[in-house]
Amino acid sequence: MLTFDASPDALVDRVPAGTELDVRDGRACVSIVGFRFQRTKLLGMPVPFYQDFDGVNIRFYVVRETPEGEVRQGVVFLRELVPQAAMALLARLAYNEPFECVPMRSELPTVTPGATQRISYSWHADDAWRHVGAVVSGTPVLPGTDSEEAFICARHWAYTRQRDGSTLETLIEHAPWRVWPKAEPFYELDPGAFKIVPALRGDPSSVFVAEGSDITVLQPVRLPQKPLR
Repeated sequence: MLTFDASPDALVDRVPAGTELDVRDGRACVSIVGFRFQRTKLLGMPVPFYQDFDGVNIRFYVVRETPEGEVRQGVVFLRELVPQAAMALLARLAYNEPFECVPMRSELPTVTPGATQRISYSWHADDAWRHVGAVVSGTPVLPGTDSEEAFICARHWAYTRQRDGSTLETLIEHAPWRVWPKAEPFYELDPGAFKIVPALRGDPSSVFVAEGSDITVLQPVRLPQKPLR
């Protein structure tokens, strides 16, 4: 997870209805995240050819307070790369998720506690292979509740603006993730990423690797729209 500082003004128009931009110390954060799905199931059943695959996304952070006073910290995806055309098309048509299908590959070592490890995710765009990765060492730890790592990865809600201006809210259940907080990044992004978020041309403000866990994604729910006055 590589995170960059962006101007709040650059993201405010992308905030889905019913949510607010979530900032940290006055900073709006945009992350580029490489990850791998494993043992994926749909409605509890494994789907052939769609169980283990890589992904890369660009995302920023929002918050929503429910009428009952619950504060839900969430993410908004600006770009989601996967290697399967059918998955990308279905997500775009059904949920208006910004999926793209591109060739992908990854370098994922067997996790050895205390060892130095190189982790990378690559995608092919604009006639070249691009990548995001990091070198980590040591043992992963649970981040502090007020840490930068917790602000970025302890997110259990996703929000997606729909074509009619409404918002889908999706609950993402997972255990707290341990992280390697000290990571040396290496990356090369494509011009399309810079067009989405110019701030990605700068240096990341934080870099870490999360261990991951089992994840359950529930059916999206449409947020109630406020009546026009």
